[in-house]
Amino acid sequence: MKFLKTLLLLILVLVLVFAVGKNLIAKLAIENGVKVATGLPLALRSFNMSFTKTMVDVQGIVLGNPRGFNDKVFVDLPQIYFDFDLPTLFKGKIHIEAIKVHLKELQIIKAQGGKLNVDAFKPAPTAAAPKAKPAPAKGKALPIEMDLFELKVGKVIYKDYTVGTLGGAPLVKEFNINLDEQFKDVKSIDALVKIITVKALEKTTIGQLINLDIGSLASSVSGTLATSTKVVATQLGDAAQETLQQASEQAAVSMKETQANLKNLAGEVVTSPNVLVSEIKGGTGNVLKQTGTGAKQAAQTVEQGAAKLTSGLASVVKNPFASKSTGEQNPQSSN
Repeated sequence: MKFLKTLLLLILVLVLVFAVGKNLIAKLAIENGVKVATGLPLALRSFNMSFTKTMVDVQGIVLGNPRGFNDKVFVDLPQIYFDFDLPTLFKGKIHIEAIKVHLKELQIIKAQGGKLNVDAFKPAPTAAAPKAKPAPAKGKALPIEMDLFELKVGKVIYKDYTVGTLGGAPLVKEFNINLDEQFKDVKSIDALVKIITVKALEKTTIGQLINLDIGSLASSVSGTLATSTKVVATQLGDAAQETLQQASEQAAVSMKETQANLKNLAGEVVTSPNVLVSEIKGGTGNVLKQTGTGAKQAAQTVEQGAAKLTSGLASVVKNPFASKSTGEQNPQSSN
């Protein structure tokens, strides 16, 4: 996992060097820097550095295996993100307020010759050289402080080609770690890498298979490991708080709608009697009007009938003994 130290140091250096540079330049510089330092191919999907937001977001980090290994992927890191304190950089100190590392997959491979891919990080043996003058002392490295470190680990795979099948398939052991934890007050990049190594391998048998003392690593960073808290509980608390807030907002909206509906209903109740009285008055007027017209017509009909009856009576009274026929004679005149 020493490549992580190299990668993180390169990122921090580029934060200083490329303060006004382009993200693409920084991306290429990191890829080439890791290649030179470790001999392993590195590919980044994106590199985004913002001094206004004081953050660096590197995504899609894939470290390849050394030459001689068939498997292409050594380490798959979907994201490394950190939020830094810009003013402290000008005071000779690196202060990272929050850093996130997402290790999706780590493949530790033992080739047929017995060589491990993690051996690529071990310094190569060199022949004894004649004594030389001591090198001048290097400048002191900038102190680094990380307030909050969030680590996500997906799975770790161990492949052993020395005990594989006749067809060449290796013995595979897969460990689902599914870890998401936070740590406080990490004091160095070395401590950060040790925490990642311990948390990725402590619940596996890989330490014994590759002769790595996980216990010693854990002891060296025991203080920081003791600050571990699971992120899941925090996320659940945040989710519950968000749900409660949404429910409160919805209740407030519903209350306003209810008040508006009651107000409208009250207006309708107050208005309805007036409308009803108006309609009754209008209806009564129509009834009275229609009744008056009918009475008038009835009076005219009665008047016309009375006139005809009077005319008939008058004619009868004028000649009550008139004969119905002119040929009739009085019987007394014939004698």
